[in-house]
Amino acid sequence: MLFCGIDLSFSSKNSSALVFIKDHAGIGEVISLFTLRSLEDIIEAILSFLPLGKIFIAIDAPLVILNEKGERQIDAMVNKIFRKYHAGVYPINRNIIRKISDFQVEKLLWSLVKVGFNFLKKVDFSKNTIFETVVSASIVNLFNLERSLKYKAKKGRSLNLRYEEFKKYQKYIKKLENYTPSIYIPVEILSKDIENLKGKKLKEYEDILDAIICAYTAYHFWYHKGRESLILSDLNSIIVIPKRQKWINF
Repeated sequence: MLFCGIDLSFSSKNSSALVFIKDHAGIGEVISLFTLRSLEDIIEAILSFLPLGKIFIAIDAPLVILNEKGERQIDAMVNKIFRKYHAGVYPINRNIIRKISDFQVEKLLWSLVKVGFNFLKKVDFSKNTIFETVVSASIVNLFNLERSLKYKAKKGRSLNLRYEEFKKYQKYIKKLENYTPSIYIPVEILSKDIENLKGKKLKEYEDILDAIICAYTAYHFWYHKGRESLILSDLNSIIVIPKRQKWINF
């Protein structure tokens, strides 16, 4: 079984990150990492792994947006639970998407559905499946945090603060080697000297780390057959987030 995490940009003008994990009897191995821009390249990358086995895909992006204004019902569910951790999501609707996107998120979803990926049906852990996740929420639950990490660029947030938060992020992801299931991440990924990265290079590294969390969320969901995941759904979407790991002592 393979697990793919995608930190997907709303537009092909910006790059997206993909990470693939392969299961070895409860020990996951990160086997490939990609930074890609075009929708065609993203789809090609995913389909190229199908000969190796079924794929569970977790995407940090809203896959179906039908509301013209306001927020999606499922996003309101996420915010009700995770706002106190500063790990909610921004309102998204079709009016916003028309201004910032070329609809590549929806195009990716339906391209994968056309080749047999399961979406919005009863989860079958033996089939190719695609669903949404929320990286910030997964991080606070996986690592038992009271506040989300502040590594993303934001007005008023200094680069030095972001570097310190990135270092925490690296250490937390390293802890996944001791989780169930565990994952092995190439040492060069988590030992990267973050302070040597700026601008585009820093953003690409951020996306790779987020995609690792997405991939692990898919792996964790599959391994525990959903018992250790928070599953939120409405008529149009499903979001999977690991349950809070209260037993972990950092």
